Amino acid sequence: MLATLLFTSFAFAAPTYNVCNKQKSTINTMPVLDCVFNKNQPWNMEAEVPDLEDGGTKLIKVNSAYIVRCNNNHRCGVVFSDTIKKGAVVGNSPPGDYRLDYDHYIDVDAAGNATEYLRGTGPLAGGAVARSDAVPSADGKVTVSEASCEPLMDDACTINHKPVAKADLGKYLPAVNEADVQSAGGFCEYPICYNSANNPVGIRAD
Repeated sequence: MLATLLFTSFAFAAPTYNVCNKQKSTINTMPVLDCVFNKNQPWNMEAEVPDLEDGGTKLIKVNSAYIVRCNNNHRCGVVFSDTIKKGAVVGNSPPGDYRLDYDHYIDVDAAGNATEYLRGTGPLAGGAVARSDAVPSADGKVTVSEASCEPLMDDACTINHKPVAKADLGKYLPAVNEADVQSAGGFCEYPICYNSANNPVGIRAD
């Protein structure tokens, strides 16, 4: 069961998730993968939390982040925290040690990348996983949630909102037959074809 955190975020500006780094940082001599929004934030901070005695809120001092370890079964337990007991399960993610913001938990985005989510949002709160905005090495394995090209510009294309050369689109999307796409209720806007839900399905074969 996901550990219950004591904190409530009363005003939190978007975004509510952050994809973890793939290169390790050293935190208190411990190499970790950073998931926090601000890697230069002070270790201690004040947090506004519910006051259970009078029903209002109060300020307390807490560590701004905590460290979790995810095992080979992708279950993640607390290694270091001043507010959550050691070993408490706080999410699911690929194996490794991660640093999370104090009121976040860990899961994955649509492409399987380790991602921290604000407590009360995301998959463990019954919400959707974050769309992947990252385009890794162009090996065709990335989950494509967005693809587009500017019709009046020769090489202005994006995959998951990241610039990609038109010549490289085939590394992320397969070639498809326009007639097949249309018969299934989709459409093509050269060079990309979409299904009836407006999701990219491939590149129009010439």
